[in-house]
Amino acid sequence: MVGRNILGKDRVGVCVIGLGIGLQHAQAYSGMERVDLFVCDTNAARVESARRELKVAGAFATIDAALSSSSVDAVDVSLPNSLHGPIAMAAAKNKKDCLVEKPVAISVAEAGRMWDASQSEGVLLAAGENWQFSAFNLKAAEIIRSGQIGRVFLTSVLSEMWPIYFDRNSWWFDKKMTGGGVLLSAGVHAIRTLRMLAPSEITSVYALASNSALGTETEDTCVMTTQFADGSIGSIIASWATPHDDALFRVHGSKGSIINRREGGLSVRSNVPNSELETKVEVDQVNTIAEECAAFVDSVRNGRVDKRIEFEGGRRDVEVAEAAYRSVATGQAVKLPLS
Repeated sequence: MVGRNILGKDRVGVCVIGLGIGLQHAQAYSGMERVDLFVCDTNAARVESARRELKVAGAFATIDAALSSSSVDAVDVSLPNSLHGPIAMAAAKNKKDCLVEKPVAISVAEAGRMWDASQSEGVLLAAGENWQFSAFNLKAAEIIRSGQIGRVFLTSVLSEMWPIYFDRNSWWFDKKMTGGGVLLSAGVHAIRTLRMLAPSEITSVYALASNSALGTETEDTCVMTTQFADGSIGSIIASWATPHDDALFRVHGSKGSIINRREGGLSVRSNVPNSELETKVEVDQVNTIAEECAAFVDSVRNGRVDKRIEFEGGRRDVEVAEAAYRSVATGQAVKLPLS
């Protein structure tokens, strides 16, 4: 696809729509060469703060104004989950390339409509999942693929993110705005990690969920187990109500294990009998959001989406979450892909 929006242009105009988590995206674009940063938020105080702190070429009080501006070539949508689909489709109609923050949609069906709109209008549609750029995830995946820990039989990911004390009127607790609770809004990071580390594709999902800890409309805790095509199994524990745990993920193979700890980083443990031999793996950390945003700008310039932010990856993350919710509702394992 030809990057029609920037043909003949030296600079790329990127508008960040939503300055919640989007502020970190705006910070990344602000430091890039030959990028003009625009911001859009209905909260005037957020806009003025961004103007003071960042190199902002312009600001918009409404999404319509941002999408209709000839100065804007691409948009970064960092809004509540339920708005991702409508705004991405509106961006397509206005011929704007688009990066959508995770989760890319609140359902697989909506993700399909977003994709169809982008293809119909000939614009780029990308998924913003910064954990795809995690140096720990990437290094662990490299070790797994090398065969160092042998045949993987169990992959476990923890998404105990923080004891969440948002105002109960926050959109985070509004099911219409989120499309789900901790699993879709935050645990989708764990889903991406699980998919990066696992040796094959997920073929079925079984899940349990509860809102008994916080009493919110959506689930505050979810436990999900998965079966992979090669017969191995995986698990995710996602909760907004628990204190931090040290281990972020563990991958167990026939020759050893890989462990990523919140404190201590990545290590490999050997399966030598009667031994607790564990070797620390040095990893050069990166700013994952900055890497994600740079990949998007390069995609816009090249007229081709970087593989690391392909929309299909985000759609598949949503598909796993949707399968989990179907499992919670039915009490049965749900096969993938969804029909």
